[in-house]
Amino acid sequence: MGVTGEAVLPGSVDDFVKAVFGVHGEQVVKDLHLLEEWTDPKQDLGDKVARLVNKTGLHLLTEVSGIDARQKFDEARQKVLDVFKLWDGLPDRASSALWGILGNFGKPEIDTFKTFLEALADPDPDKSSEALAKAIQKATFGDTPEGKWLESIAEHGLLKLADELVFARQVARQTLD
Repeated sequence: MGVTGEAVLPGSVDDFVKAVFGVHGEQVVKDLHLLEEWTDPKQDLGDKVARLVNKTGLHLLTEVSGIDARQKFDEARQKVLDVFKLWDGLPDRASSALWGILGNFGKPEIDTFKTFLEALADPDPDKSSEALAKAIQKATFGDTPEGKWLESIAEHGLLKLADELVFARQVARQTLD
């Protein structure tokens, strides 16, 4: 048994730099120019680091919250803190299972999982009972996001969840949020 590979190189240096670093060559040159600025002994490095951390932090906060952190810092910060509070409020096993689900499944599975959570979180007991029963009936139960998540919140077994529907709805709502 053997493997034969073929090396296909990009057509230009810029394409190569983009493939390796994820940026165009022009951006690399620009960044190298900034490096010259950073290594200048006449410049205050602490000031540069503080500006970089501030800029990066604001950018990250804007990306995560969807709110312009430069304009509405407290609102963006509170939105992220609210998510952390919701996350911390989930049962430990549920947050761990959710982390695995979000990291290991693709968009179609996540969308199906979200639809399941919405049905389970529905205040109508008939709808949430039906969603729970359908998930439990799946043959490949442990291989689905729904199955992994339900197993994580079923401290007394999966079948007992039918008697704990209010709890399951509450955790489903919190997971959705």
